[in-house]
Amino acid sequence: MNISVGFSVTLPGAGSLLLDFDVVILNGGVRSFNGFVSNVIVPGLIFGRTMLGKLIKLKKNSELSSSSFPVSSLHVFIGSDKNCDIRILKAAPQHCIITVEEGKLATVRNLATNDPTLLNGSQMDGFDHNLVNKDIISVLDKRFMWEYPSSS
Repeated sequence: MNISVGFSVTLPGAGSLLLDFDVVILNGGVRSFNGFVSNVIVPGLIFGRTMLGKLIKLKKNSELSSSSFPVSSLHVFIGSDKNCDIRILKAAPQHCIITVEEGKLATVRNLATNDPTLLNGSQMDGFDHNLVNKDIISVLDKRFMWEYPSSS
């Protein structure tokens, strides 16, 4: 039995903690576990900074989920390291980096040597690739759609 769970936990005065997990149960025991956890977020202005874009988690059937990660900082790291902004437990410690500067196109760069990051289904090299609205970034089996704020 394969169970996918996605939910958001609201922390009073702080925002939300986004959690998304896939668990495979075999013969009554947990067989495998994969998931991502994002840091605390606050919608709109994030700690006094302008939102520069957002990553929206896609469900396995490519539908949008309710989980999104607003981006307000210059760099967003995705990986398994505890210091990553979006943690994916089975990913490389720093799997990829998204760089966003106000007034410029965001870029994504693969940092993983095994299981490289995909951009719109194509394997990336170690160079920066510009992100356009609705681009799909895949890290292992987790997929995120990039969106610029509506005024961009």
